[in-house]
Amino acid sequence: MKPVRKAYLALSTATIAGLLVAILGPAAYSEVTADPTPSAAPCSAANEKKSATSGGTTAAKKHNWGTPIFSEDFESLDKWELYGDYEGHAGNGQRLKKQTTVKDGIVTINGTEDGDTGGLAGGPAQTYGRWEVRAKAPATSSTDYHPVLILWPSDEGGNVTSGGGELDFLEITNDASRQNVESYLHGPGNNDEKSFEKKIDATKWHNWAIEWTPEKITIYVDGEEWGSTTNKSIQPSAPMGLTIQLDWFPDWDQDPNSSSKASFAVDWARVYALNSES
Repeated sequence: MKPVRKAYLALSTATIAGLLVAILGPAAYSEVTADPTPSAAPCSAANEKKSATSGGTTAAKKHNWGTPIFSEDFESLDKWELYGDYEGHAGNGQRLKKQTTVKDGIVTINGTEDGDTGGLAGGPAQTYGRWEVRAKAPATSSTDYHPVLILWPSDEGGNVTSGGGELDFLEITNDASRQNVESYLHGPGNNDEKSFEKKIDATKWHNWAIEWTPEKITIYVDGEEWGSTTNKSIQPSAPMGLTIQLDWFPDWDQDPNSSSKASFAVDWARVYALNSES
């Protein structure tokens, strides 16, 4: 149908041009046939958003998780608690609200060379469930900054040693180029841990997910499982909620002069009940 429609439009334009020439003179023809002013190229932010939202299989779709009970596309940060202003992770640097910003539907945590960084927490806490986040971590020049997606105990103050547990379903600790990622699943009281590692270009957008059931904890990227455990000692003992962090570990790579800026970007976040309806 498209070629027919194009031909029809071309004929219609020529007919109109001919009528204008007959009525108004030859000058009218040049006005009708002149090339229109080229439209401006899309801004980089628009291109970034298109890149973020296009492509990428989700665990939710592949494994039929149903309808999310919480869905965030980051048009604002109204539903989120921003970290700050206070001391940073393990007393390093500062957590500042101003380091977490949102623009064109993408939230970004920015870390400075001297350890000013941020984080955010949001969505419902639940005992068992599924979480999925689309994120990327641009390369940097040192390993001091660790992007991390975490399920924290909702009633333990985010302190793994006080109980509850901690499920890091994405963390990047030892690769400034962001080509190698890890997951660390900590049991209540930090008495047991299961870790996983995967080669992947985390500077590009990927969908990172975790499923927590009474029998098993499973992590996914772009719908594919890349780690799981049935170890009962790792099962959290409290309802868990989502946090997004960029943690600063100065001198992580044993070079006190190597600290650099870093960032962590998130396009969307979804939370599903364990028995969500399709």
